[in-house]
Amino acid sequence: MFLSLALFYPQTVAADNPTELVIVVNRKQPDSLALANQYINDRRIPPSHVIYVDFDLKQETTNISVFKEKVLLPVLKTIRDRKLEQQISYVVYSSGFPTRITEKKHLEKYLKKSGQKYQIQLHAPWCSINALTYFYQRVLKDDLSFFEFDSNRYFRKPIANYLEKPFVGKHQLSYESALKKMRPGQYDAAIKMLQRLAASAPGQPVVRYQIARCYAFDNKPSLAVNELIKAVESGWSYRAHTVDDNAFHSLRETTAFKKALNLMPDERLGMLPTRKFSHQVNWTKQGWPAALDEVGERYLLSTVLGVSQSIGGTATVSENLAQIKRTVKADGTRPDGTFFFAKHNDIRSKTRAPQFDLAVNAIKKLGFKAAIIKSTVPENALVNGATLGSPKIPWQKSGSSFAPGAICDNFTSYGGWFEKKQTHITDYIKFGAGGASGSVYEPYAIPPKFPHAMIQVHYARGSTLGEAFYQSIASPRYMLIVGDPLCRPFAKLPEFDVKGLENGQTVKESITITARPTGEGPTVKKFKMYMDGQQIAEIKPNEPFEIATKTLSSGFHELRVVGVADTLIGAVHSKILSFDVEQGQQKIELTRATSGPIKLSESVTIRAQTNVGKRIAIVQNSRVVAEIQGTSGKATIPAALLGRGISHLRAVAVYQSQKISSRPLKVEVNP
Repeated sequence: MFLSLALFYPQTVAADNPTELVIVVNRKQPDSLALANQYINDRRIPPSHVIYVDFDLKQETTNISVFKEKVLLPVLKTIRDRKLEQQISYVVYSSGFPTRITEKKHLEKYLKKSGQKYQIQLHAPWCSINALTYFYQRVLKDDLSFFEFDSNRYFRKPIANYLEKPFVGKHQLSYESALKKMRPGQYDAAIKMLQRLAASAPGQPVVRYQIARCYAFDNKPSLAVNELIKAVESGWSYRAHTVDDNAFHSLRETTAFKKALNLMPDERLGMLPTRKFSHQVNWTKQGWPAALDEVGERYLLSTVLGVSQSIGGTATVSENLAQIKRTVKADGTRPDGTFFFAKHNDIRSKTRAPQFDLAVNAIKKLGFKAAIIKSTVPENALVNGATLGSPKIPWQKSGSSFAPGAICDNFTSYGGWFEKKQTHITDYIKFGAGGASGSVYEPYAIPPKFPHAMIQVHYARGSTLGEAFYQSIASPRYMLIVGDPLCRPFAKLPEFDVKGLENGQTVKESITITARPTGEGPTVKKFKMYMDGQQIAEIKPNEPFEIATKTLSSGFHELRVVGVADTLIGAVHSKILSFDVEQGQQKIELTRATSGPIKLSESVTIRAQTNVGKRIAIVQNSRVVAEIQGTSGKATIPAALLGRGISHLRAVAVYQSQKISSRPLKVEVNP
């Protein structure tokens, strides 16, 4: 008889989508196991999305060869072997990894090829673990062009002339030819040319906007509005510019045009719009998704959950664990704090001060509070986010507190270099911030090396912490980023329910699932369906979806339904339903003789039994922690092997090439 499933996994509602993420754990480091266990449990990360590696951590620094051999290449290979390449956009490192990595090996070749002479301000050969993961495509080719100040094409940069030059090369020539034909008698020709470009570059909103202008000039208002809506769907975000555009003068008072405007964000023309990240998108130098035949570059967003105290991190394991729990709960809460920007005479503040008015005005338009202050830190306030610029931050004396999930972004020399004596990024985690970034080498007050003040705007608009960081920095080579990359406190989350499957249900025959939008959240554009961490379908709201149980093995399974908002930010909300499939007489179960937490110095004894196969593997996430020969038996597992925190063990047997899994068994390990 199986134990009640509700004892282990109640139905979960979450604001995240961890099926887009893998977490990398150093099984040789106790703190790495502890932080990973907390994050896996709180975020309900699928077992297949947990990657264990072995790394002998001795200091915060290593070289590129060691990092590639021991960490990056094994991680990328595992993602590929598990057939997750089409899903993964985030690579998160638990604690217990080197944070500073030297790239001296290929520097001379890069300088010679690019015709440059070595300058320490530009070419100091240090990188963060996050940056080398983000630029993985170039790293695999030993291409150091990511040293350049404009290396990050996902950066939402200011572009003064992108209405005239959204492309490069042949696409730009086609675009310019189409614009020359935007005159009476030639609108049809211009539209045909632009439509060909739109088909080739579906993520480029400027083309759709120009088509809308052509239709408006040619007195075809309904077609103009339809194209304008398509432009908004692909990223057009400039309401004020659209209202002032003479092309739409005759449409300004029409209901259809006003509805299109209501769909449109109101960004300042010249700033690339905030938008959702996807590893599947190839980004061009212009900052837009590439056309189908255009050269682009892909990235992987990356952060670390914590930094080991053995290499200088200032937050204890317990403080990091508390902050993970606090940050995960922040999703969609939209806290009533203030975003602060510190403007004073320190060069670290003055470097970014010209950006502050833009950010403050944008945040206020969103309905949040924002302020420019003259002090080093905000005083006696609830802080939604802080953009600071000082070598030492006296946070404990400020009387202020961070709202859950808040980003604290301090521009200074050594925030991510732990042997140096400044306020480190781990201090902000200790003080309650949800995320922070810091340089692993002296950045010489060069603005592209640090986040733009718009980081707080991207976050306030609903981006994840990972998206906010990487949208705001032109050259992230030095930036070590600590925090939960999925955190999104300011997102408006879609609401829905799922019919056709109950949590804990035993399924014998095919079932039909329907996901239906509810509540007052943003419109749901689509639902993504994941079975045991693998995407299996994408359906429309209220569209029936059949799960054929004959395609699933007997035993435990987990269905995750993810609702995606119909916005450029694409906020998500997920529901998880655990169930058993019963086919024939195959059975497997996992039990404990005793219940309750155990100490890190103790062991846990479990018993597994099945009626199929010849061996039972006891699995923690994606790794085998014990084996039982035959169809039943006991195993004793040291708690230290599992790590501090909550783990869910499963018994897995192989039967006729199928893996049959038991329901998860909770084991809690205390210090």
